[in-house]
Amino acid sequence: MTDNRDELFILSENKERICSICGKSFVPRIPSINVIEEEGTKIYVCSFQCRSDYFSKSIKMQKCNYCGKEFKPKYAFQTFQTNSGSVYYFCTTECHRSFIDDIKKEELRQNGIDKMTENTRKIAVFTQKGGTGKTTTAFNVSAALAEMGYKVLLIDGDPQGNISISLGLKPNAKQKTLYDVFIEEIDISDAIYKQENSFDLIISDQKLAAVNITLARDEDPKNRHKVLKQKLSSIEKKYDYIIMDCSPALSVLNHNLLYFSEEVLIPVSCDYLSMAGLKQVLATLEDVKKYFNHTIEVIGIVPTFYIRQQVVSRKVYNDLKTQYHDLILSPIRESVSIRLSAFDGEAVVLSKKHSKSAGEVDYHALADTITKRKTEKRVKIKE
Repeated sequence: MTDNRDELFILSENKERICSICGKSFVPRIPSINVIEEEGTKIYVCSFQCRSDYFSKSIKMQKCNYCGKEFKPKYAFQTFQTNSGSVYYFCTTECHRSFIDDIKKEELRQNGIDKMTENTRKIAVFTQKGGTGKTTTAFNVSAALAEMGYKVLLIDGDPQGNISISLGLKPNAKQKTLYDVFIEEIDISDAIYKQENSFDLIISDQKLAAVNITLARDEDPKNRHKVLKQKLSSIEKKYDYIIMDCSPALSVLNHNLLYFSEEVLIPVSCDYLSMAGLKQVLATLEDVKKYFNHTIEVIGIVPTFYIRQQVVSRKVYNDLKTQYHDLILSPIRESVSIRLSAFDGEAVVLSKKHSKSAGEVDYHALADTITKRKTEKRVKIKE
């Protein structure tokens, strides 16, 4: 009863009070905002901001358990309590997520798994039209994921071998290729090229095109699409992500890559011919499901070569959003930084010269989106 009478009294008394935070003279009107009761004493604040500032002053500075920065916790995500009662503090959502990832990684290491995730995500970067930025996307997404701490294997499944060319790698007696895995039947682990502090890679060159002929001629038609899956079975669990750069074609080789994959990322350049090619890709994935009894989820469709000032780019992007809704991811903007970094033989996401460029920002954002689109939340293709 005392509290109710006090509230009515405050609302009607028209007596001025001094704000304890800013010193302003005001008449309290809303008890839930203007009045704070602490240990039987009434404290007056003139606004919601001053009320927040009052409580903020009573919050102690904490040290972020991930980056070490000192800050005052204001939001729920900035604290994390374990089952044992230990409390940890984080200044940003990025620090919170990175800290949790490190905990998971350590738990996995204790179980003999030297990576950040329990399950390997197998993603094909696939389109049936050339010139969409497919290889550039596979290359930069792999580099960005590796930079985030994930163990990544990138498989160059395109006979053009553009990823290998970008890195200045050439097949030789020591460095085997995907062709050698298929035709010479070498162990898959002997073909992996390890880059320091980045993703692992299986390279290819023009000889890979012969795989289509060999598989079509020598393998049982009922099983020839399973060859790569069998060869990768010994090493796939060592990686968080296996990314496959597929050739823009319908082939037995691509059937192998798609049959091994569980997700597909589809780059679509912002032109109408590329939109037509998108329908072919979706039809191909339905064929894989129908004839191989293997469903691949579309993790996302990535508009590439996007120029906001161009009417065509905006129209294609809007049409894609209208037709495919949340399958459409944020676009990769046309950027000279992407082209120049290729001349330097590096991914734009790792380029110090092009740091903060449109290409670097967009591909980092795409990699971050992929990590957040977990298997159970992927959008399925509607039949």
